[in-house]
Amino acid sequence: MGIMERVICAMKKYYVAFMVCLVLLFVGCGQNTKEPNYSSEANTSSSTESNTAPADIAIDYGKSTQFSQQDMDSAIETIKNEFATWDGCVLHSLSFYGDEAGNEYLEEYNTWGNPTYNICIVFNSTFHSPVECKAGTAWEEDSEYEWQWYLMRDNNSDPWTLITWGEG
Repeated sequence: MGIMERVICAMKKYYVAFMVCLVLLFVGCGQNTKEPNYSSEANTSSSTESNTAPADIAIDYGKSTQFSQQDMDSAIETIKNEFATWDGCVLHSLSFYGDEAGNEYLEEYNTWGNPTYNICIVFNSTFHSPVECKAGTAWEEDSEYEWQWYLMRDNNSDPWTLITWGEG
């Protein structure tokens, strides 16, 4: 095999390798790697969770004398429904913030002249913001955040109302 044939053979190998890399690049660019997996089978944190949460979300119910896991799951679903509207954000965890935090916020909230409620629950969350944020968003691009969520209701049979959320 002459030198020219070896050069052509080597060029063909590089060309094939280049084309494979190019195809992989285009296939990878067409996928949103930040998109959560909405499969509920993989989520073992609660048997009552719906398909609105990524499979890898960590849920910490903590200890409560006021709320059952069913109460917390209902509040968590309300949070997840709001979070699902945040394009490109990935929710990592939700943790019950404690009975005292809810009671303190409820007392303060009810003195502000707002509609009064009888029950408040607070969760802490961690999430990742989008790699590219739209103008006017409340977070930096491609960053980790820890936010609190405050939900209220009048009695245990009422649905949770998401009052506010944000950095605490």
